[in-house]
Amino acid sequence: MGTSAACVLATIYYSFHEETTLLPTYGNSGPLLFYKRFIDDGFIIWKPTVPYAPFDRFKSDLCFGKLTWTAASPSHSVDFLDLTLSISNGSISSKTYTKEHNLHLYLPPKSAHSPSTLKSLIYGNLQRYWKQNTDTSDYTSMASNFRQHLFARGHTAKDIDHIFLAAAQHIDTAQNGPLSTNALPPSSSFTGNTTQRICPANASGPSSMKPVYLC
Repeated sequence: MGTSAACVLATIYYSFHEETTLLPTYGNSGPLLFYKRFIDDGFIIWKPTVPYAPFDRFKSDLCFGKLTWTAASPSHSVDFLDLTLSISNGSISSKTYTKEHNLHLYLPPKSAHSPSTLKSLIYGNLQRYWKQNTDTSDYTSMASNFRQHLFARGHTAKDIDHIFLAAAQHIDTAQNGPLSTNALPPSSSFTGNTTQRICPANASGPSSMKPVYLC
């Protein structure tokens, strides 16, 4: 649409259809248990129905005016924004989702930005990964990949590893209630004095699962 208000106008336009058709028809006591949308990306929880005809009708009813939507078939795992949400045995888990063609073009070291920008980037991403990943190994994998992406942009271990460690320690001290084991990438991926794992002394031991945080 070419205006700064494009997303706001599109959201208002389609919300009329949601409030007058989708939610009254499929919500309430219907199969649509949960419905959220961010501009053109939606997430629903659908009560299993046999046959699937109601869901097929729902996919058709998503269309409004000139807007058409592509709806994936019901699944126990779905990608929504930067999350992969899965349900198994009545439990919901989440992990960070990145698009296959994401180039990870972070600021290079010679950028004219303030040095605090790099610190904010690392602190922010590690906190996001910690909240988004139910399994600690997924958090470790995302942190390790993030570090490698920064290397690819020209940053060095000397410049960023101490920030990674400080960011992980900040996560530990900011936790409410009992602390769980937080692990940065394995020590083999660090050099010098940074070959350590972030593990609070009062942690109860390694834990592979964390509470679900949906941000």
